[in-house]
Amino acid sequence: MNKHENTWATYQAAWRDFAADERHHLLTQSVAAEGHHLDSRGEAHGVDELANYITAFRTSAPGSIFKDYRYLEHHDQAIANWTLNGSDGLLLTKGASHARSGGGVELTEIAGFFLA
Repeated sequence: MNKHENTWATYQAAWRDFAADERHHLLTQSVAAEGHHLDSRGEAHGVDELANYITAFRTSAPGSIFKDYRYLEHHDQAIANWTLNGSDGLLLTKGASHARSGGGVELTEIAGFFLA
């Protein structure tokens, strides 16, 4: 796993059921302070806002987990195809995310797309 894929894995781990301080720590390790996340449900600017956004999402899908089934990257950009499975392991939806790291390792822009 290269450094960009490690960063993505850390970011994605922040979407799991963690206490607020652990989620914030994972995000500070993977998202630039001014990072921007958006998806069809809303958007968040900066690590603090993103941590709150994820916490709100977790209340709508407790115990669920994102799993990548494809990760591609080049030139400080990445695409990840993923599934969101419920706590019972059943598929809730599929999706894709596009991320940019802006020349560094931390993610500066993340766009998520729910496909089903």
